[in-house]
Amino acid sequence: MSIKETAHAFHKIIWNSSNREEVKSVVSKLSPTALGLGSKIFPTPMLGLLLYNQQAVKRYLGKSAVELLSSWSERDLKILFGVHSQVRRFNEECLAPLVSQLPEAVKDLNPYKAYSQMVSTGGFEELLFTNEHAEDIIQSFHSHSGFGIALSTLSSVKERPLDYEQTIQQLNMEIVEAGPGGKPEWVNNYEEAERWNHPDIDLFRHVGALLSIYNSLANLNQFIFQGLFQSDLIQMNRNQVLDYVWTTAGPGPSVWLMHIPFGYMYLLDPTDLIMVNFDRSEQKHKEGDILCVIHTQIMPLSETEPGILTMRVIDEQLNTYSYLIPK
Repeated sequence: MSIKETAHAFHKIIWNSSNREEVKSVVSKLSPTALGLGSKIFPTPMLGLLLYNQQAVKRYLGKSAVELLSSWSERDLKILFGVHSQVRRFNEECLAPLVSQLPEAVKDLNPYKAYSQMVSTGGFEELLFTNEHAEDIIQSFHSHSGFGIALSTLSSVKERPLDYEQTIQQLNMEIVEAGPGGKPEWVNNYEEAERWNHPDIDLFRHVGALLSIYNSLANLNQFIFQGLFQSDLIQMNRNQVLDYVWTTAGPGPSVWLMHIPFGYMYLLDPTDLIMVNFDRSEQKHKEGDILCVIHTQIMPLSETEPGILTMRVIDEQLNTYSYLIPK
């Protein structure tokens, strides 16, 4: 199975976890959207408000998120930080193909970073899944083509050492800020280097492969997060779609979509994964269900007005930056 197919199966494992309801209850207490503070921080939503500007949170709520934790029970604190630690360690296992030759990049490619916590999480770090449950998805993730590209270009990059943390975070942020269909200048430069086989092409391919791995792992983490709340990803079909535009501009394909109001849309947030089917009955060639990640959402002002979603399309490797991987 592809990484995407295995991730769907892993999503079911999270949903069926015996501890899911308790974990969901704890994580929900730090949900920014529940308190009117906008979309959750991506791609580490488990910690929610703890990753926000604490002074801004305090102005809005009267207390910072860190101060709110002082009233939590010890068990809830262990659950919160235990689940975060479990996902962080899971990510390290997913990045294992880089450990022997590129250990300095592994920490920086992990969407879940170490967080200074106030309690011991011993006994609370296998709440959502066991090592056995995660074996299939970890092995599947190791098949990501980005690993081979990153390692095969390593000898060229060694001559120009990279600050992986700054490089990955900065270039990823430029893609996010450009939005679906947008193209940061460095992506233009990458395309030019590919076109003319520029001497720096291995450097571009190396960085593009690592960004793709980071993006795929962040989307896999989103499967885990949504598995706390949904047995299946929310699905939108042609009955809800009024119009859409598909674009291949940017680091990967994206979709602008206009839809009629429907109940589930009030459960959607930017960064959420969603299944979309654009097919019409008269179409000869049908795409079927497409996995997307929401970038922005404009809610309808009334029941007679459409909603608008902009989304990035996720490929079989869970990558929305698919054009950064050489074909």
